[in-house]
Amino acid sequence: MAEQDLVLLEIEDGIAIVTLNRPEAMNALSKALRHRLYHVMKQVDADDAVRAWS
Repeated sequence: MAEQDLVLLEIEDGIAIVTLNRPEAMNALSKALRHRLYHVMKQVDADDAVRAWS
């Protein structure tokens, strides 16, 4: 699985929905998943249109 597929991001109406996508490992936090999650959260934090995340 490509690293960008490990964490899915959907932004709709000012709400960022972050989904861990590693079902084969029950979403265990591997180094690659933690790395991708960090970058997705930085992206969400930098987006002024996002008011909340889930």
